[in-house]
Amino acid sequence: MRIAVYGKGGIGKSTIASNLSVGLASGGKRVLHIGCDPKGDSCQVIMGRMIPDFVQMLTEKGSELQTEDIIFTGKCGVHCMEVGGPRNGSGCAGMGMNAMNSVLERFGIWEKNWDYIVYDVLGDIVCSGFSTPMREKYADLTYIVTSAEYMSLYAANNILCALAAAGEGEKNFGGFIFNRYQKPWEEAVFEELIRRTGGKEAGRIPLSREIRRADYAQQPFLMSESRERAPMEAFERLLKVVKEGKGMEAHPMNREEMADFRKYCMRKEEENDAASEIGD
Repeated sequence: MRIAVYGKGGIGKSTIASNLSVGLASGGKRVLHIGCDPKGDSCQVIMGRMIPDFVQMLTEKGSELQTEDIIFTGKCGVHCMEVGGPRNGSGCAGMGMNAMNSVLERFGIWEKNWDYIVYDVLGDIVCSGFSTPMREKYADLTYIVTSAEYMSLYAANNILCALAAAGEGEKNFGGFIFNRYQKPWEEAVFEELIRRTGGKEAGRIPLSREIRRADYAQQPFLMSESRERAPMEAFERLLKVVKEGKGMEAHPMNREEMADFRKYCMRKEEENDAASEIGD
């Protein structure tokens, strides 16, 4: 099963994707985790360190590039690769995605007996490089990470638009993953997003100090000794949904519908603020 995790930058998709890879690898499953952000930081909680990225090694070694130069084995036996990209301000951030496929085909990587391939992809789907997993159908299902912040919701709907265009009626949408929620009004916004897009919930992960600490320690939260049951159980539910692998068609909101949804989000937050003032 090939899955892609998309979302606005900084929304926590790398944390979710890397923990998914570790969770999917349990029981001896073969998992390939591909970080598609030019920052090259998707695999660090699985590896416990930063690893050389594909663009960097291709530049250095050229035709002498070998599989072991770009694919490394991390925790739980997860195989890791970072696509990478040009230095900040010096080129197209998605260029590595387009170059990666032909090299991995030449190495026979796609033909290996993987149980899961997980792509962690930056949410700027306007870039042709970042849209490659959905556009070229490298991924069977795409999951979209969002929070209750409006720009995150806006990006989520944009990604859904790209997914609908790429899918052409295919059931390629795995669902929304709601991340870092704290209050009931935030959950209400998430549920309204699902209702207005006719989508579905794949997971709902609360704001957690232990998840943040695991990130700082460069280790998967699922391998930590956390005493917080809520986020651990949330990941377990998400893993169950991902393993079931049931997709649906993507139905994004248009501009007018998104504008109305923005008003709804603002109203829910204002209602929460008013209730808090009364409580005080």
